[in-house]
Amino acid sequence: MLLEVFSLDMKWILQIFSVNMLSKVIVGLVGAVLIHFMAPPEYASYTFALACVALMTELLTSTFNTIYIAGYERLGLAKEAGSFLGVQLWAALALILVTLPLRPFPAPVYVSVVALCVANILSEFTRAVFRQELRFTQFATVQVVRSLAYVATLLPLVLFVRYGLAAWHALLVQATSLLIVFWFVVRRSLDYAGLLRMRQIIRLGRLVLFGDYRYLLGYSVTLAIVAQVDVFVLRALTDDLQLSTYGSAFRYYGILALALGSVNAVFLPVIQKIGYKKDLDSLYRKHLKMCLVFGPLTVLGAVLAQWVIPWVDTGRYPDAVMVFRLLAASSVISFVFSPHVSLVIRFEDFRFLFLNSCAGLVLCAVLNYFGALKLGAVGSAAATLVTWAFINISTYFRAQRYRTMLPD
Repeated sequence: MLLEVFSLDMKWILQIFSVNMLSKVIVGLVGAVLIHFMAPPEYASYTFALACVALMTELLTSTFNTIYIAGYERLGLAKEAGSFLGVQLWAALALILVTLPLRPFPAPVYVSVVALCVANILSEFTRAVFRQELRFTQFATVQVVRSLAYVATLLPLVLFVRYGLAAWHALLVQATSLLIVFWFVVRRSLDYAGLLRMRQIIRLGRLVLFGDYRYLLGYSVTLAIVAQVDVFVLRALTDDLQLSTYGSAFRYYGILALALGSVNAVFLPVIQKIGYKKDLDSLYRKHLKMCLVFGPLTVLGAVLAQWVIPWVDTGRYPDAVMVFRLLAASSVISFVFSPHVSLVIRFEDFRFLFLNSCAGLVLCAVLNYFGALKLGAVGSAAATLVTWAFINISTYFRAQRYRTMLPD
């Protein structure tokens, strides 16, 4: 079985990337529609709302789902999947109640943000289960089905309201489409009773918060914050134009992030099963070949951005080209180095990951503050590039220590 896993890993990566690319193209076309029909203040609100959604869902999806895969055996999650999802949902409820008095949005936008957060948690947990079971076909399929459902529900609304399109329209439609797909995918397989087994939920919550995985939890939480610092700083220190500029460029950068996400989606569960150095080196050699393709294609995209981006946004955001190029450089560095974090997780060096991400967070906050004040969206993009380079390269060197510890 293990040999079959290593023979299929490249196929899985390409499959996930292809399906995710299709999904991103679909959503990207919708994103271009949103840029065209939303007024800049609405699009700035939409960008900030998505950052808030991303932060909350990353805190509760990427964080807990990484623990679900890394700690599946030790935490006994084979029979407690429903309760583990319950931990996420009850934690989300707590965060919602805490942030309610501080909500930075009008009521319709806030309700839509909450709905999208819950929908993301449910949907991403389903994909985490598929990853842990190495069911990557189902993992990828859910993504494209979600995107098609989003398009099918959003486009009729856009045709109806046209230039009256508001941020909460897009957010609420996206939440609805995710919930519809979740219901049809898992309605018969999820242990819904586990969502209310408070004894098991509290037990699992304590293991995550106070057990060996607390540093992994802290690492994932810190990275989730790092990923959104740029948007929050731009919101606080600059105007709607700078925030919209960054949001526009970030949508195109999201296409590049698909490749990294596809590799990491496969690497984490596969490396959990690796026992020999030769298998790890085989996996890394395949990754190196992908780097030699991804790098030049990204450079080509950065060059073409000079013509493509102004055409899509009709010249509204002239600095978006430079922002995209800086983010593209960051994506190349992350693609080359970040998959090695899976090996550090394999050896459970969670404390290093946490401390390294904390250092990255401090660096990110300082660079974004001065970068946004001096150069606006371009300064924040430069800060993002330096921060992710620091986090990923330092993790790579840590991973090399553990590579030598595997038997030949």
